[in-house]
Amino acid sequence: DQPAKKTPQKKPDVVTPSATPKPAEPVREVEVVQPELPPKAAAVPQDTLKKYIPRNVLFVQTKPTILPESYPALDRLGNFLLRYPSLRLSIAGHTDKLGNPANNLKLSEARAQTVANYLIDKGVAAERITTKGYGDTKPLIKKPHVKNRRVEFLLY
Repeated sequence: DQPAKKTPQKKPDVVTPSATPKPAEPVREVEVVQPELPPKAAAVPQDTLKKYIPRNVLFVQTKPTILPESYPALDRLGNFLLRYPSLRLSIAGHTDKLGNPANNLKLSEARAQTVANYLIDKGVAAERITTKGYGDTKPLIKKPHVKNRRVEFLLY
């Protein structure tokens, strides 16, 4: 008996992992959302850098209390300052010559601060506002008059 002859068996084809095609990625629908950027601050118009004397910012006589009819003018000013965040505001309080000069000085300071507080309550940053009271030292007209009882705004 002769030993059986081994016939070489055919080796199976070897498939390497890198040769295996990958299945296609499933298609996903993606919504592209643009990030919300804060609105750009508006450029400050050059003609706003000046003194502003509102006619309709009024107070209770001999008190620093703002009269309600003054609110629309102060709201407009507050909105303007919010629109132009680089602007600063100086508020000057004035009185007429009626009464004691020392009391008038205190009253003018209190009125300027009351206006500042109103604007701060509307969202204007406190560090953008300065106040000063002048009492009766800077009248617009010589005789005691309502025009001398005022606040002035300097935008810069």
